[in-house]
Amino acid sequence: MTNGVDSLSSSIEGWKLIKVRKTERGYKKVYFKAIKVWRRQNKLPCEKPLWLLISKDVESNEIKYSLCNASEDTPLEELAKMQSSRYWIERAFQDAKGNCGMAEYMVRNWNAWHHHMALVMLSMLILLSYQIKFNKIYKISIPGVIWILKYHNLLKRIDAWEIARILNQDNELRMRARVSRLKSS
Repeated sequence: MTNGVDSLSSSIEGWKLIKVRKTERGYKKVYFKAIKVWRRQNKLPCEKPLWLLISKDVESNEIKYSLCNASEDTPLEELAKMQSSRYWIERAFQDAKGNCGMAEYMVRNWNAWHHHMALVMLSMLILLSYQIKFNKIYKISIPGVIWILKYHNLLKRIDAWEIARILNQDNELRMRARVSRLKSS
């Protein structure tokens, strides 16, 4: 952003401490402010103002900016939660890239790209629905769901004990990482 926006974020006035979402270490807290701004299009001011959302992470002091077209009577807490919900969208994209080949397309036209993205979304839907089903019995990750589906694939037969070993190892590693993060915070 430009120096004007940086100067707005460096001023002390108007910051409010807000809990934006729950994490495994408690709540993520940010200092937040929202400022009404008018953007320009073709060197003319636009008819409606936008919100310039500025959040500053309590722990890392990282500052994030975004524009929002929410109504003027939207509470500050809701604006902060909307800005932080972007995390879950980015997390879904990471899962789709890592597990469903979202970034592995080689297409020559828009139709093929749309078909590829539709198949990626369909495969993510299937994986997430299985994950929800399995989580009622045993906490499992998306890669764990893929291992179970590989076991049931007739072309690639995998031993059930091997899958159980892999899933237990995966859960153990996730638990150790979580405990380590909790100790460091």
